[in-house]
Amino acid sequence: MKAGEIKCDMLGLPRVMSGNFASVYELTAPSGRWAIRCFVRQVMGQQGRYARLSQYLSGVKVDSMVGFEYILKGILVHGEWYPIVKMEWVQGQQLNAYVEDHVQEPNTLLELAAKWGVLVNQLRTNRLAHGDFQHGNVMVTAAGELRLVDYDGMYCPAFGRGRAPELGHINFQHPRRTPEYYEEGLDNFAALVIHLSLLALAREPDLWSGFYNGDNLLLSSADYRNTQNSAALKRLKESPDPAVRGLAELVQQCCIAPIAATPWLAEVLAAVETGTLAQLTASVAAQASGTVMITAPADKAVASPAEPEAAPAPARTRPAETSTRAQPAPAGSRPSPPAPIPTPAPAAPAAPGRGRLWIALAAAGVLLAGGGIWHFLGSRKPAPPPAPGTAIAPPAPAQPLLVGTAPTSAPAMPSAAQPAPAKPPVTPPRAKPAVAKAGELRTLTPQGGSLSWVGFSPNGRLVASGTEDGAIKLWEPASGQARHTLPGQGDGVHAVVFLPDAKTLISVSADNTVRYWDLAKAQALKTLTDYTRNLWAVTLSPDGQIL
Repeated sequence: MKAGEIKCDMLGLPRVMSGNFASVYELTAPSGRWAIRCFVRQVMGQQGRYARLSQYLSGVKVDSMVGFEYILKGILVHGEWYPIVKMEWVQGQQLNAYVEDHVQEPNTLLELAAKWGVLVNQLRTNRLAHGDFQHGNVMVTAAGELRLVDYDGMYCPAFGRGRAPELGHINFQHPRRTPEYYEEGLDNFAALVIHLSLLALAREPDLWSGFYNGDNLLLSSADYRNTQNSAALKRLKESPDPAVRGLAELVQQCCIAPIAATPWLAEVLAAVETGTLAQLTASVAAQASGTVMITAPADKAVASPAEPEAAPAPARTRPAETSTRAQPAPAGSRPSPPAPIPTPAPAAPAAPGRGRLWIALAAAGVLLAGGGIWHFLGSRKPAPPPAPGTAIAPPAPAQPLLVGTAPTSAPAMPSAAQPAPAKPPVTPPRAKPAVAKAGELRTLTPQGGSLSWVGFSPNGRLVASGTEDGAIKLWEPASGQARHTLPGQGDGVHAVVFLPDAKTLISVSADNTVRYWDLAKAQALKTLTDYTRNLWAVTLSPDGQIL
């Protein structure tokens, strides 16, 4: 790479394409053309992720992916090394630019949609998810082939079920996507949105001028968050193509349902071919309302309304949550497209006379019960107050009764000549203490990278915040004022913890170091560098002696 030449713009400056996590430069070297990704933000565990991804991809075949290499010491800036990713240069157009150039060519777009389905299914077969399907990460070569770039947010089985490092482009991602949802079905929603856009544009090219905003294809995040008032979805559901109408309805239901309810694109395409897209959409809508729909097997005929077939009762499921995580499906498998829903047997109508009789009897019972209660309360007279000067004897203390034993003797009943002891005065109940309503007390805003960890001191007088750019800041929660900023660690902060004396702080960073900090002097006391694997957390024994 040292012998290579960076492509420059008309001002002689390196031409750069900037994204959320990295800036990309084109390098021409003796070995070929390369895309050099220089990271502008810290990504926790980035080195380990790329190493595991590279190892996993070496054993599978995915035509749409290009070769890459993660280089820990890739570029030297002011005496400090920074990582880079060297990726094969893809000569072509970004998806949105290609669509704009061919928007008046229906066959070209339909062919592109078919290739898109093949690409998505190949990723699924190999249990991979790109994590950020969008117009800028899908390249179309001069031959019309699709290539994927930017693998920062990818999922592969080697990563396990952790947290996603990024959430993808909002104009292509499910509105309820969270970092906790990180599995093979990660691309389902974006894959469906892109396919719908290509198919709709092939049928109606004028949609491009009406809904393309330069950072999407046809739909955007506002459409996903407010489907009822989405002009784009409404227009797509009026398409002359029934497949487009059905896919638009499916996208709308997927936005309302949990993210895990979005079906695989191969499942959607099969439903379009077999005419069962409406049933698939209904099953997604049922998951949005917290129920599961029972569908007939594909090889079983659906009963007609004249001869209804009894269907099992729907299974109860948990209500839809924001951070729903579905169980992982076996490799290369997904439930087949659901068949039409069997028509349930109509309930037998109740006899009209019997229903009126039960209503009359119930009403009479309520009236009688209410009259009896009113008569009982009205006949009770309050006890007369004691005469002035009369001593009121306190009640005898209750005798404890052991479980499994009986009282030794029954309490003596007052005789007719002996007046019953007067009741003690009733003490009014104490007012319940007021409970403060939940709400935001204070907002602390660290500067720099994204917030990665927050910890309170044992006495509650300090808050330590760590960010992905390696900075640690100490706050006074009572006033919201920042007290100290500890020197940057170079890599992101994974965790912080206070010692019991609240005078020392321990931090763990992405460079696999553990640092002890003197909070009074705001300087490091010592650094542990004995760890070679990724460190993610730190905790102390109750006495603070063992880390």
